[in-house]
Amino acid sequence: MGVMIMKNRMLLFILLMSLGVFGTGCAEAEGKDDGVIGNDITYSIVEDEDIPEEMASIIEKEMTEGNAQVILFENSQYVFIGLGERNTGGYGIHIDHVKDVEGSISILYNETKPNKESMTLQVITYPYVVLRIHSVQPIEITEGEPIIQNDSE
Repeated sequence: MGVMIMKNRMLLFILLMSLGVFGTGCAEAEGKDDGVIGNDITYSIVEDEDIPEEMASIIEKEMTEGNAQVILFENSQYVFIGLGERNTGGYGIHIDHVKDVEGSISILYNETKPNKESMTLQVITYPYVVLRIHSVQPIEITEGEPIIQNDSE
């Protein structure tokens, strides 16, 4: 049992380090004009240290699988989007939009991938993001087309 906890802590440490290296941040954000009709919804990207303890265990279990999940907690909805296991660094999640569309919240995200010619960190990663939305409207999460990063990004 102790070995599994150490492995999980090591994976979490590596994940935190890769998030810091690749520039994932916490900010209030609004969607962009992407042609989807609807009002932009303000949301926050939640840093790991700000994730409520009750949710951290759920995220730890879910981050190895590629999925999206909505968790209602203290009058906010937390949206976990995970890509699952990746064999190198350089992967991430781009939030394309968060919009109110006909009474529900639409979230469109894209996986960002390293360019095949890019040098990447050779380590197993579990890219994910947690959004906090101050609304109780139903949420629909959609994955868009992958985005290949340029070496200059």
